[in-house]
Amino acid sequence: MRLKITDGTVNYILRKDTKSKDDLYALQLRYSLHGNTPVSYMIGKSILQENWDNDEKEAIYISKPIAKKLAPDVNFNLFLSAHGVAEINAMLSDIELKIKGIEDRFRMDGVDYSGSDVIYELKNMMSGKSRQKIDKGKKISVVDFIEGNENENKGKLTESTIKHYTTIRNMLSDYDTLKKKVHYTHDAGFDYFNGVALFMVSKGLVNATIKKRLAQLRVFLDRARKKGYRTDESFRDFSWSEKETDVVALTMGELKKIEAVELKTERLSKVRDVFVFMCYTGLRFSDVLNLKRHNIRGDFIRLTAQKTKDLNGIPLSNKAREIADKYIVSDNDLVFPIPSHQKFNEYIKEVAELAGLTETVEKVRFSGAKRIVKTFPRKDQVTAHTARRTFVTLSLELGMKAEEIMPITGHRSYKSFKRYVKITEKRAKEALLNAWDK
Repeated sequence: MRLKITDGTVNYILRKDTKSKDDLYALQLRYSLHGNTPVSYMIGKSILQENWDNDEKEAIYISKPIAKKLAPDVNFNLFLSAHGVAEINAMLSDIELKIKGIEDRFRMDGVDYSGSDVIYELKNMMSGKSRQKIDKGKKISVVDFIEGNENENKGKLTESTIKHYTTIRNMLSDYDTLKKKVHYTHDAGFDYFNGVALFMVSKGLVNATIKKRLAQLRVFLDRARKKGYRTDESFRDFSWSEKETDVVALTMGELKKIEAVELKTERLSKVRDVFVFMCYTGLRFSDVLNLKRHNIRGDFIRLTAQKTKDLNGIPLSNKAREIADKYIVSDNDLVFPIPSHQKFNEYIKEVAELAGLTETVEKVRFSGAKRIVKTFPRKDQVTAHTARRTFVTLSLELGMKAEEIMPITGHRSYKSFKRYVKITEKRAKEALLNAWDK
């Protein structure tokens, strides 16, 4: 059994909820300081429970005859060899030495530290990242750091991102005013996040917005730490649940109504054309706004997305090509004449109303545990972003696979894309029930 060499308490356990198909369990480190709640870290090793001595907290060697008696159905090759046992135990001892070194450095720097601080540094060491020296005399308020970060990167940020940062900064400033306290990065931990979240609930913000703002706040605190400011790493343990809301997308019938409706003004006709073009290509409003003639090459659009800075290749369907050709003949380098985002959303609602999208719909959202139900005409749900959602949803319904659509739309992960799969499944269910339960 290893002697205790750290100030905090180090414990290793087998996570029983991580059992693999081969009966392997992940080894987890739990570190607690001064009796506080343990902070966990998965060390990246998995073993059979027969190879683990839970009393001594170390791996043990099991010979083949004994292994056959303990676990007759388990392939012996999954058991640790004597070398494998020695390797894992050496790793556990090395982790404790690293933790002791981290504790010692914090003390030498004169910095008060938490269990979260130690595990944060351990993760950096295990991944090969260099340690960021923390200056105990260097401090800054959360609000001031966000403002400084915004000013420092102003030339690199889009107008919408600056607006998003300003909204968060103003909200946190209001929270400071309410609490009659300036919150610094070193005391913006779990309790601070909880207080800010409840403050947003009191302002009537829905869970999706709260979660998004807290995620951005985490990014700011990560940047603060990298710049040498102290942070309370317990903020990483805070989470805010968000009940996923339905994606608002047009059905094929609704899209055809918008395409077919007779419009008497050029203003609405142009907006309708751009909206339909986005429905057929999946482009974001910001990308259509900046779409230039040279971006259209043959049957493809090739452009760098404003939001992600990724170079995307979007195939043009016959309908999309027809709309583009209608406008590309002008002398303007930009393909489409587009009003501001606000005006576009205002005009496309007019188009949707004229197209008959007037039935009453219900939207359910949550603020904390409070369920908020709003009803309004379907036309009020139609915005510029509805077009992109419509492209994805209808593409799925028409038989395209997720992996075929994601390169077109620029979705980087299936996690963000799967919401569209859910709405497609929901529509399929509704269609079946309407057909069979009449």
